[in-house]
Amino acid sequence: MTPEHEACVNDFVTRCFRDTADTDYISARACYRIGLIDQFLWLGTQAIEKYLKGILVLYERNTKKIGHNLTKAITKVESIPDIPWDFSSELKEFLEHLTTYGNNRYFVIPRIRKGRELFQMDDAVWSVRRYCQCLSYTHEWESQIPDKSFFETYVTGLASPECRKAPHAFRLLVKGYLEEVVLTDKYPEQRGHLVWKNLYYGRCRKRVVCYRKVESFSQPAHFVHPEVFEWLSTKVDFYKEVREHFKEGCQQRTVEYFSTPGGLKRL
Repeated sequence: MTPEHEACVNDFVTRCFRDTADTDYISARACYRIGLIDQFLWLGTQAIEKYLKGILVLYERNTKKIGHNLTKAITKVESIPDIPWDFSSELKEFLEHLTTYGNNRYFVIPRIRKGRELFQMDDAVWSVRRYCQCLSYTHEWESQIPDKSFFETYVTGLASPECRKAPHAFRLLVKGYLEEVVLTDKYPEQRGHLVWKNLYYGRCRKRVVCYRKVESFSQPAHFVHPEVFEWLSTKVDFYKEVREHFKEGCQQRTVEYFSTPGGLKRL
């Protein structure tokens, strides 16, 4: 890419992916705070999807066939060489969870709450977002960060244990929307939702937050009344896994199921 083209691409990713994802994330936390858990999961899924796709565009990768599959997106990100990616197995498990339940917008598959989703979402956003910036020392950086050794130390440090010791102190090379919300007084209401019980974003470090863990399970109507599914399927476009589940002749009225990217399984 020419320097001019590179600058335009970086600006596109910043405005259309990362800044938009930042507002999705704040909106997700606001929904969680008022008890709208499905909306929280959907908006959080959208935020992480945008961060991952932003990373891929920065490194000239195609995002067109990823859809809302966060597992596919992060696998593609990790295939980019020369960057010390630091994505834990716990993060990947949560992204798999979001790929299933975050996309359950119409409540067509059983719904499960484990009670730790808010803290898992905060960790996932922080873990992925720190990489949603250009981490190759290109022409654009030369004019902003003339010290190349500082840049290289910063990139290497993203995967260091020290980076996680004080996550609230982490900063992008160029301040993003979340940093503006946290560090300035421009958006006090947004900051309130962002820093509430947040171990990763805030003006000071939080070591402990109090919360009430609530686990729950609920089934959509067509799982409770499977006799109506055949008729509903002529009017509603259900997920492939749901269609296959009922195609197999499973007619239990009260059996509980959970869903995974590989299909529906009995609890």
